Amino acid sequence: MLLKPDSCSGCAHATISRGYAPGIGPPSSPLSIFGEALGASEAGIGEPFVGQAGAALNRLLARAGVDRRTIRVDNCRRCQPPRNSFWGNPGSYEANEHCEVHRRESLTEATRAVLALGGNAIAVLTGIPKETIKVENFHGAPVWSQRYGCWVIGSFHPAFLGRGNWNLCDSCLRDVKEAVEATYPGYCREELTLVCDPGPVEWARLVTDAKQACVNEVDQPSWLAADIETVKKRTNSEFEDPYIGDEAERIVEGDERIVRISFCWDTGFGVSVPWTTAYIEGIRALLEDSQVTTVWWNERFDIPILARHGVKVLGTVLDAMWMFHVLQSDLPRGLGFVAPRYMRIGPWKHTAQADLPHYAATDALATLRLGYAIAQDLLTEGEARWQAFWRHVVDLDARVIHPMERIGLLVDKPAVEKLRSELDQKQKAVRERIQGMVAGKLKREKTWQREPKKLSADLLKEGLTLEDVRSEEREIPVSKRKKLTAIQQQQGEFKELTERRKVWFIQRPFNPGSRDQLLAYMADAGHQPGRNKDTGGPSVGKDALEKLARADPFYASVLYDRRVGKVKGTYCDGTLKRIDPQDRLHGETLHVPTTGRTSMRNPNLQNVDADKAGQAEEDNPAA
Repeated sequence: MLLKPDSCSGCAHATISRGYAPGIGPPSSPLSIFGEALGASEAGIGEPFVGQAGAALNRLLARAGVDRRTIRVDNCRRCQPPRNSFWGNPGSYEANEHCEVHRRESLTEATRAVLALGGNAIAVLTGIPKETIKVENFHGAPVWSQRYGCWVIGSFHPAFLGRGNWNLCDSCLRDVKEAVEATYPGYCREELTLVCDPGPVEWARLVTDAKQACVNEVDQPSWLAADIETVKKRTNSEFEDPYIGDEAERIVEGDERIVRISFCWDTGFGVSVPWTTAYIEGIRALLEDSQVTTVWWNERFDIPILARHGVKVLGTVLDAMWMFHVLQSDLPRGLGFVAPRYMRIGPWKHTAQADLPHYAATDALATLRLGYAIAQDLLTEGEARWQAFWRHVVDLDARVIHPMERIGLLVDKPAVEKLRSELDQKQKAVRERIQGMVAGKLKREKTWQREPKKLSADLLKEGLTLEDVRSEEREIPVSKRKKLTAIQQQQGEFKELTERRKVWFIQRPFNPGSRDQLLAYMADAGHQPGRNKDTGGPSVGKDALEKLARADPFYASVLYDRRVGKVKGTYCDGTLKRIDPQDRLHGETLHVPTTGRTSMRNPNLQNVDADKAGQAEEDNPAA
C-alpha cells in the first residue's frame, strides 16, 4: 500500500481514508479515463483499476481497439473513502475538492476528452449537481467542461457491469468509442433548433406547416412526435415539480395537470407550447386528425392523460419506446439512454426543473429522430422485424389491448373478498407455525425509554397489543455519543459510555419476508444460504429455500407464506384496491418480456402460482 504524498496534507480524509494510487499512463495523452475512487484492490496495490472492475475495463478497451498503456487512467479520488462512500462521509465534499490538485496532474492541456466512469465521476468532472445525474441519461453524451477545457463522455462504471448488468457492455463499448472520437480535431455536438412559446400568429403558421408535412405531403407524410409534461396535484391545491421521472411511471387517474406539450414533425427542430387556451385549438387540430400518424415515447403515459383533458388522439399511434424494445429487448428503454445511439446532442434529461420548455422540445425532437432511426434499423434487419413490431405492438394495442383496458374486466367482488378472508386465515396459520420454529433471540425488539401509552400502526398490524409490552433494567448507551462525528468515532475519540436504566420493550414476531432475518436464522442454524448469480452475494430466493427445505421444514413454511402472500397481495388486495365503482378492473397490458409475449401490471393477473398439491391457490376473480 502506497503512503499518501505531501499534497494530501490538510485533506479532511487524509487520516481516515485508505491507500493512495496515482494516475498511470502518459499525461500527454489526448484521452483520459477517470473512475470515482479506489476500491480495496486498488488501495492495496496502489494502482487504479486493477481489480475485477479493472479487468472489465481492460476488456472494453481491447474491444474498442484502445491500448491502455497509451492513455491516462486515474480516479477523481486517489484513496479509498471510509465505507466506500464517495459523498456520504463528513468532509466528503472538502476531500473531493482537495483532490483537484491530483486531477490537474492527469487533465493537462493535451487532454481533449475524458471518459467518466460512474455518476460520481460525471458529477465531479462536469460540475453538474450529482442529485440530477442518472448515468443512463449521461452515457455516451458529450458535455463540454469549462473547468478542464475538454469533452467529458459519461459511461457506466465497470463495477456496475459486474453486478449483473453485463447487458450494458455494448453500450459501454459505444461510449469508449465516442470518447476516442471526441479526441479528434473538429469534434463537436449538434446544437438543436428549438422553438419555445411562439406567439399566436407564429403558432398558427407552425400548425399549418405541420398539417402540410403530416397530411398533405403526397410522397412521404411525416410522423408527428408529441410529448406532454405534467405536474401532480397536491391535496392543498398546490402543485409539485414538473414530471421528470422514468418514462414508465404512471400517474393515477385524475391526479395530473398538463402544463406543456411539445411537437416535432421536422427532424431539424422541435416546438414546445404551454397548455393554455391560446394553443388548445392548434393542439386539437394536430392530434384529432385521423390522417396524422403520431409517434410517442411511452404513449401509455401521454394519451390517457390527454383523453382525460378532452383531447383524443385519432390517428395511427406508434410508440418508439416499444419499437426500440423490439429491436433491442435487453436494454433500458429510457429516452435519455437510447438517444446517444443515434444523436450527438449531449444530455438533457437533468434540465427539466431548470428549463422545462427546452427540455420538453428536446424530448419531442429526440422522439421523432429516434423513431425514424429505430424503424430503419428494424427494416435493415428485414421486413419481418418491422412487421413484428406492427403486428404485436401497433395493431395489438389499437385493436385489442387498449379497448380491453377501457372496458375493463368485470370482477365478482364478493368472491374476491371471500378469497381474501380465506387467504388471511391461511397466512395467519402459517405465520403462527413459523413463530414456533424460531428462537426468541432471533426476533426483533422495539424499545422505549418511557412506558408507551399506545402502539404504532405497524406494531398493531403485527397483532401486538399493550399487554405484550414488558420492562426491565438494562445497560444502554448515553446520548452524548450520538453527538460525536463519524470521523471522531473512527479516530477513537470516544469511549463506550453506558448507564443502567429501565426500559420497556416488546418482542416483535419473526418476519419471514425479511431477507436479513432469514439470513440470521440460517447463520444460527448453521445453514448455507444460496448464492446470487448476478451479484455473488447471499440469496434467500426460491431455489435456495427449496434446497434447504429438504432438511428443515421451516423453509417450506416460509415458501408457503410467500405463495399465500403473493396471491393475496396481487389477486385480492391489488384487485379490490383498483376496481372502479362498476366492479371493473382496468389493468395494464405491456410488452416488457423479451420473448414477444405481453405482461401485466396494476395488478399482474398473469402471475399465477400453484401450491404443492398442484392446485391453484388463487381461485381467480370470476369475470
